[in-house]
Amino acid sequence: MSTLLSQQVVPLALFILMLGMGMTLRADDFQPLMKRYPLVLLGLIGQFIGLPLLGLLIINLFGLPPLIAMGLMILTFSPGGATSNLMSFLARGDVPLSVTLTAISSLLTPLTLPVLTWWTLWWWQLQDVQPSFPVSALLLKLVAMTMLPIVLGMLCRWRWPTFAKAMVKPVKWAGGVFMLVVIVALVLDSYHQLPELLAASGMATLILVLSGMALGAGLAWAAGQAGAQRVTFAFEIGVQNAGVALLVTLGLLNNPQMALVPLAYGIIQLIPAALLIGSRALFQSDYR
Repeated sequence: MSTLLSQQVVPLALFILMLGMGMTLRADDFQPLMKRYPLVLLGLIGQFIGLPLLGLLIINLFGLPPLIAMGLMILTFSPGGATSNLMSFLARGDVPLSVTLTAISSLLTPLTLPVLTWWTLWWWQLQDVQPSFPVSALLLKLVAMTMLPIVLGMLCRWRWPTFAKAMVKPVKWAGGVFMLVVIVALVLDSYHQLPELLAASGMATLILVLSGMALGAGLAWAAGQAGAQRVTFAFEIGVQNAGVALLVTLGLLNNPQMALVPLAYGIIQLIPAALLIGSRALFQSDYR
């Protein structure tokens, strides 16, 4: 079961999700980047530096065991994703900013994630988990699973815009179904360990979501941004790409214990996200 998930289902699900996101993008969407580059740079700093530092703080605070700590850190190395775009849209955040941050982080992650994962394995002396961690193989796999489908989706949107617009929703649904299959299969495959691992990492995972969202909103507030930008920063920094984290922990490291951390995260992150979306709906005068 784990082999089937890691080698076929997870990569296919991630490819479909990224293809769907690519179909929502056009080259024109990136033109405002020239005028808003300080804000975009601030968001990227929060994603690639701020959140990993929060992860280290939480690991030390809770005294997490090495495998769970590694799963948590891989999550912090996996920013962005289509989920944060959807949440920003539902909460009436700054969607173009959200898409820009997600697109750039999706292009950077294949370069940063392999190196940071290898370094963390070495730092915590987990070489026995993956004696020769394939940095180049992970880089190529992430490029194939994230950058390539985004580019293909954008090309499809440019060449066949009507078809691309019609396919966005079905493609996202198909990717979501695949990810649901992964979650259910992981739970069934490791249900005997799930209560123990959730007890060990559930609270730490929740704190990671809440502190990440608070960090994002705080950075936007410090930059003098309005409510819409604060919401977008909260989601872009607080909501991680659990699909990419599953690809690494299950697909390359082949470690179900690590994989259950992003699995728990994928479920837990919905709680504060739903509360933020609901609170924005109650105070529509705050939508700007």
